[in-house]
Amino acid sequence: MVWHACHYQEMLALTTVVLGRFRDCSSLRAGALGGKVSTVTTTMATTVVLPLSFAQVVRQYWRNKSIEQQEATVKIIGRLFILGFVLALAGCSVGGGAFVGGLKGNGSSVDVTQLPSMRVVGLDIKVPRSLTVSEADSYKPLADIVWREDPFGDRYEQVQAIFEEGIGQGARSLQGDLPVVLHIEVRRFHAVTERTRYSIGGMHEIAFMLSVTNARTGDVIIPPYLVRSSIVAYGGAKALAAEHVGLTQKVRITRHLAALIRQELTGIPAEPAVEPDLGL
Repeated sequence: MVWHACHYQEMLALTTVVLGRFRDCSSLRAGALGGKVSTVTTTMATTVVLPLSFAQVVRQYWRNKSIEQQEATVKIIGRLFILGFVLALAGCSVGGGAFVGGLKGNGSSVDVTQLPSMRVVGLDIKVPRSLTVSEADSYKPLADIVWREDPFGDRYEQVQAIFEEGIGQGARSLQGDLPVVLHIEVRRFHAVTERTRYSIGGMHEIAFMLSVTNARTGDVIIPPYLVRSSIVAYGGAKALAAEHVGLTQKVRITRHLAALIRQELTGIPAEPAVEPDLGL
């Protein structure tokens, strides 16, 4: 009975946190709930206030469950809170470049009005081996590189190939007078895991250092600065539908990189990528 009472109080406290979050988000106050209220003291001596009817429902549900069912319920609630925290982190990603397939940005990070007319003749792209790689099938692994669409192998080389293709596509549109070399050092390439892709979806997060030098003299035209950006990663049925029409993660990320580098070096906001109707 000690376990039973203790976890009942924990569940009430946990539910109160959820109600408090909803109240904060919608600017509701206690008076808007109506009805009587009941004061409950948790095992941590924290006093919380719940609508009486709701507290009674929770109490009745909890007392009708066996110890095993109570343990399972607590585990499920814990996993839901962890999932909600992961989604909140994904939703707080900050974009720093183009608007492509869901990416929001604020234009170029440099003053392009002071730049010469450039023509990209070389790419120097590095993916440091010091970056961490995760193959964990969790919702959001804690790592610098998460990439699953290619077969299992050297993720550093795979990420570098994607950057070379995407940045190369975008750089070809710069056909100015001064030959330049783009120097890129990847800091983060966090796509989504299988578990995330085939369930809730998420964000493809990208970060890299960018600098530009004169191809003839080596003089620095744009000193190194950090570019951060993100693009919505499809999930569930939408992810499957996109794959069926050839709109893979690699295709979307490559297009995104091309639009991002054009915007960073020209200041011209990228138009949203035109993607086929997935019928969803």
